Amino acid sequence: MLSQNIDRVPAGDSYQYVAALLQGDSQEDGTVVQRIAWIKTDGKLDHYDNVNLGKYIEAANVNIDASVLSPWLFNTDDEREYMVLVKRYNPDKTTDKETALLICNTKGEILLDYGKSQELGGDINMVYVVDSPTGSKLVCVYTNGNNLPLNYTNLPLNTSSLKGTGTAEDPYQLASSSDFMLISQNPSAHYAVVNDIDFLNAPFASVRGEFSGVLDGKGHVLRNLLLYGGGLFGMMRDSVVVKDIKFKNPTMVLTEKDINSAGILANMMQGGITDDGAQIDATLSGIHMDHPIIKAPGYKGTVGGLVGEAALFLDIHSCSVFDAELYAPSAQVGGLVGHLATGSKIHAAAFSGAIEGGTMVGGIAGDIAGDTPVFDCHVDADLQGDNTIGGGQPIIALVEPRRELSDTQTTNHRGNSLTLIV
Repeated sequence: MLSQNIDRVPAGDSYQYVAALLQGDSQEDGTVVQRIAWIKTDGKLDHYDNVNLGKYIEAANVNIDASVLSPWLFNTDDEREYMVLVKRYNPDKTTDKETALLICNTKGEILLDYGKSQELGGDINMVYVVDSPTGSKLVCVYTNGNNLPLNYTNLPLNTSSLKGTGTAEDPYQLASSSDFMLISQNPSAHYAVVNDIDFLNAPFASVRGEFSGVLDGKGHVLRNLLLYGGGLFGMMRDSVVVKDIKFKNPTMVLTEKDINSAGILANMMQGGITDDGAQIDATLSGIHMDHPIIKAPGYKGTVGGLVGEAALFLDIHSCSVFDAELYAPSAQVGGLVGHLATGSKIHAAAFSGAIEGGTMVGGIAGDIAGDTPVFDCHVDADLQGDNTIGGGQPIIALVEPRRELSDTQTTNHRGNSLTLIV
């Protein structure tokens, strides 16, 4: 029998329903194995994940929430982990019990085991995951009389090293989706994608920090990228160079509470100025997106297919976004860039697809300010907006009859807290 704790989780090109069985299986050695069912949209069972909870287990509660079932939240490999609260007897088999938090994978391994804390003075009362500017954190709330002391653990639990040294001659090699999580450890280095990568349509958190290095896709394809709350990168700046990457079926979901500017590649990208006033150029070239989807029904910021806001000497050229569905009816929206300003430029670029925005809607850029030339660009788009359609310049958008975009739904990133009731 399944528990009532169930959620819909992205899986491949569709989704599946996930639920834990109400009762675990006790093995001959006393180990308890919790089974978690993955169910297809037609109601048929796809598979079970078996999670080892250890011995002396009386009760368990698995956190079934799409936002904490990302394969890259607790670990940097592509295997999925589960967050479980258990009530267990002490190993000496006394009547004393404790509530413990386990992070378990499907290989029978327990990656983290937090039980009663002598330092914090009590049992675990609640656990949840929060996102911060420095990364995701696992929060354990303990019970100590009238106090609720907290314990924070940085995520992911492990970090891996990338091949390469991060120089122009020997860039760090990005060979898997989890490797992108490690860019924040050295955001000014050189990186190269060495093969096509499938992000599996599992929620992927933005790369932390401000990236100012070089990212060379070598013409490889990044497939099925799923983002909540913002782009693959938050900020790219100074002499940053991003080039020769293909995106296939990326999706970004935004809510009214998310940041002011958002794009699938980067929320904001800009060059800079040295202390003596010299110009620092940033470059975005050879970036091609096939069938990107942006779902932002309540978002009121600035949205771009590639970059939310491009400012301060950013050169965007030889880029394209094709067969796009950008739905942000209350936002400023551009097919490539939401807002283009301050000495930036776009040339040799193309857009096709449908955009539904609010104020300021354009096929290349939603809004253009200052000395920001746009030339040698082509747009074949269905655009809808409240006013100022076309990015302020005739070349930016070709307005055609409206094409209805599908209804969208949003998900709260990181979901609910986990408690244990027995």
